[in-house]
Amino acid sequence: MSNQQHAPNAPKAWLFLILFAFGGLLMAGCDSYGENIVVNGTEIYFKGDGVTKADAEKLGKYLLDNEFADGNGKSVQLAKEEGVWQFRMVTLESFHDDADFANLAGEMAAEMSQVVFDSQSVEFHLCDDEFNTVKRIQAATQP
Repeated sequence: MSNQQHAPNAPKAWLFLILFAFGGLLMAGCDSYGENIVVNGTEIYFKGDGVTKADAEKLGKYLLDNEFADGNGKSVQLAKEEGVWQFRMVTLESFHDDADFANLAGEMAAEMSQVVFDSQSVEFHLCDDEFNTVKRIQAATQP
């Protein structure tokens, strides 16, 4: 599947994530979050189990194509542990126990699995402002 393919509602879903959940954090100069690249104002930190700059760039292209990387400053982290990709995003505390938001995050993880990570396992991590996982969401099952 090419990087151009994505779910029909992906831009709307990403907009939802950006507007209602993102804590607006820029983490300039924090080595503990890993190396980073910047894609249209979005810092993508990457680290763990062989995660490469090329992996971060592939994610960055996906985020750009889906209007997540929209020029407004924000930070995310790409990690991998025990063979599972982790898309980590700082979110407002009010969304940590929101079932609708969790469903949307699960759908986004499933889409990233298909489009970015060659159908490998992906988890969406809701994080505090230091990328500590508050809630882990598995990719939604594709119909």
